[in-house]
Amino acid sequence: MAGLIMGGVGAPRGGPPPQFDFDVDRVVRYYESRAPPALPPSEAWPPVTDGPVRFARHPIRLAGVPPPPFAANVRFADLDGDGRLQVIVSDMSHGLVLAADPLHPERGLRVLGRVPNPCHAEVVDLDGDGRRDLIVADLGSVPPSDHEKGSVVWLQRQKGGDYRARTLVSGLPRVADVEAADLDGDGDLDLVVAAFGWRTVGSTLVYENRTKDSNDPVFVKRELDGRQGAIHVPVVDLNQDGRPDVVELISQHYETVVAHLGTGGLGFDTRTIYTAPHPAWGSSGIDVVDMDGDGDLDVLATNGDMLDDYLLK
Repeated sequence: MAGLIMGGVGAPRGGPPPQFDFDVDRVVRYYESRAPPALPPSEAWPPVTDGPVRFARHPIRLAGVPPPPFAANVRFADLDGDGRLQVIVSDMSHGLVLAADPLHPERGLRVLGRVPNPCHAEVVDLDGDGRRDLIVADLGSVPPSDHEKGSVVWLQRQKGGDYRARTLVSGLPRVADVEAADLDGDGDLDLVVAAFGWRTVGSTLVYENRTKDSNDPVFVKRELDGRQGAIHVPVVDLNQDGRPDVVELISQHYETVVAHLGTGGLGFDTRTIYTAPHPAWGSSGIDVVDMDGDGDLDVLATNGDMLDDYLLK
């Protein structure tokens, strides 16, 4: 990401050049002075075996879009309710939410909607009309910044199959994830928003759905966690009590996984599941899944993001 910032990737066309709070030339000289004359050859990948699981590579392309793609998230989802999984791609630099049929990669990607900087898309029927929509987390920029240009965008499925982009919430810090669930048990879908932000802004928010007319959606904000750096906020029934819970991954210097256990209505009891051994852990994502097959839910977490700050250490 630091390389993207230094190269101006993701900056608005015609805008001012990127501003740095560090000396770029000094950073380059630092690494050049310490670089070895040559790097050792990389260790070869193990050969493909005849094991039970085999994978074949099939590129899926989008015509007319200059390379490289900047896919913030790739996932499988059933867009049409027919049981067929499609590949959903959020291209945060080109501002595109895309889909492709994995059984026919030669057909390429198609554009579902345009969002300034999409980071994650969730398939859900938000208005209850029987058509599956997309709720999109919009960063508002590619490089990290303490702005409030993030948003939550509803790609509302139309009768003809196209999508209409509607902004549900704007003026947010960089939004990394948004999930929809009936948190208060009143029959409609509320939103959980991971407004990652950066250094000084950011939080995790709940938006209560008070919509009376789908043409005029109304969501009321409540703060769930005031810490910046939230990446993912999957909603599951973690403790199997029949109420939805929110599992939250917070990065930055917090580097922790938190469970917000639903207590009824929009009440939550917050518990810390895991805290990393140091603040530069670089948390990058979580998924909630029964990893060991024992009937309860575990949290699968990844780390290694090196953009904790721009300080040489």
